[in-house]
This record gives sequence, structure tokens and C-alpha cells, in this order.
Amino acid sequence: MKIALWGAYQQGNFGDDLMAAAFGSQLQEMGHQVTVFDLDQRECLKYGLTTERNIDDLVNWCDVVVMGGGAVLKNAQYLRAFLNPKARAIELRFFSLARALKRYSRPAYAVSIGSDGAVSPNTISFFRRFVLQSEAFRNCTVRLEKDVRLMESLGKKAKFVPDVLLATSDLFNLKPIVEKQPRVILNLHKRYADIGARIVDISGAYSNIEVMTFDTHFADYGLNYEWKYEVVPHVSYAGTQATLQLLNDSAAVISSKLHLGICGMSLGAAYVCLGGRGKVFEQLTQLGLQKSSYWDPADLSDRAIQNFFENISGLRDEQQAALKLVSKPALGHFAELQEWLQ
Repeated sequence: MKIALWGAYQQGNFGDDLMAAAFGSQLQEMGHQVTVFDLDQRECLKYGLTTERNIDDLVNWCDVVVMGGGAVLKNAQYLRAFLNPKARAIELRFFSLARALKRYSRPAYAVSIGSDGAVSPNTISFFRRFVLQSEAFRNCTVRLEKDVRLMESLGKKAKFVPDVLLATSDLFNLKPIVEKQPRVILNLHKRYADIGARIVDISGAYSNIEVMTFDTHFADYGLNYEWKYEVVPHVSYAGTQATLQLLNDSAAVISSKLHLGICGMSLGAAYVCLGGRGKVFEQLTQLGLQKSSYWDPADLSDRAIQNFFENISGLRDEQQAALKLVSKPALGHFAELQEWLQ
């Protein structure tokens, strides 16, 4: 079967591109022919995938569209979409997908999608609802339990399966390194620069720990919202495989992002989220980790940062216990795909 894999793969971003790699590779192993919508060519070459930038050509070519991961159930931000060309382009891609599905009469499914701020159908942007409530959209798996009800309120079936990237080590055949480097990766939005500087300053009391900053987009995409700090080493994003290796060899990651953190957890690193969006807090809550693994930037004390550096191994052990319950079930997305595509 010819599968069009569609997602937010246009920003050279670690989390989205890794989901494209995971679903694309697994669909190929199932015996399907896969073309990914607008995935960076560097990533395609690493995973033996092909890409197509024209949505009409892609949907016309395929038998089925699979929407692979992402915060599809996102709250409407019409003013932001009006003011920000990149945000507007994201919303218009949903409209273009819905139009192509109707024009070429192709079915669509979604795997490991989630909400981010949406609490009812009317809070989801119109362009996204245009896809989700279309006749073409058949079924989906969602990464938050509460999103089953949200999809049902849209008139569609859904099954809860834990976020696919909670199974990163299994999906990419990476055995977590036990003796990791005493390295802490900082991946923060520039709005948290002051807190980042505090973290670096406090880390100086722990001579065995190296702190570095990291960004999650290819530099040539021009997205420069992530923080760098001249007093510590910085590593620029060089693709999903290099990032997985870095995570696997690091003791911990502090990030505002969801998938950098849970991939780190899957590879045995401790993860703390600093002020991440609603989807991150909800994922940590679902795992029972919101108290230990989420920092509210409004009331983050120096003592909390010190406790982190003094108890990285303890935090890692708590997270590994939680992960043990969901990492194998997180592979269930592929069983659902297998059933839908028969």
C-alpha cells in the first residue's frame, strides 16, 4: 500500500522529525511504500525515506494518509496565526490537507496525536477541525487519555496509547548507556534566559557536572528562539540520530520541550521540564511525574535547582519506574496501524 505520512515536518525540528522517522520506518517494515510530506532531505537520507513537498501530488499518489504525531488538537490562536507567518503556514497546511483528501477521495488516520490547550471542539482551530471532522478522517490513537473524550466530542473514534516516543530506545534499537557522562543538557526558550543563567551559576558548585546548551532545529531553518549562553559549551542540532546519541550519553536534560525530554527518559537520562506548554505538564501528570519533573518558572527556588543536581540519579530512578509501565504499551500504535491498513 502507498502511504502518505503527514505531519509538522517542515521546521527541521527534533521531536517532529523523530516521529516521522519512527512511523516511516515502521510502516516500511510492514511492507508499505512510504512518502513523507515535506521532511528535511537530510533526515530522509538517514532513514531511507522519500519526501514530497506538494500536498496535492502526495495525496493523489497515495492510497491512505497517516498523520504521524504532534499536537494536532491544538487550541485556536487566530491572532497569533494572523501576525506570525510561520504559525499561519502551519494552520493553512491543515486546510490544504483537508482539501486534498476531499479532492482525491483518500482516507486518513492519525497516530500518537495529542491536545495542547484545547478542551472542547470549539477551542480547536477551524482549520484542524476541517480535517478531523471530515468524512475522510476514519480513526486515531491519542497520547493523552483525556483526548479520547475530546475526539468523541468531534464525532470520531479514538484509542488511548501512550506517546510513541516513550518507546524511543526500542524503536531505534538503542540500548541506554548505563555509565553516562556527568552532562546536563539545557534546552530553553530565550524567555527563560535568566533562569538558565541561574542554573549554570548553581552548577558551578558541582565540579563533576558539565552543563551545555542545545537547540532542537537545524540552523538553516532560521528559528532562533532557543537560548545560548556564552559561558558554557553549545551544541547545535545536527539531526535526530546525533541528538539521540547525545541524549544517550548524558545524565540529564532540562528543557521546555516535550519530546526532547521523554526521549531522554527513554534513553535513561533524567528530565526536568522548565515552563513547558500545557501538553508537557499533562504528559508528566499522566505519568505521575508532575511534582518531581516540572519546574514552574514563577516560583523556582535556588534550593530546587540544587536538589536537582544533588539527586539526578534518584530522579532518574523514579522516572524509569514510571516509564517501565508505558514503554511497551507505547508500541501499540503500530498494532492499530496494522489493523486499519489491512
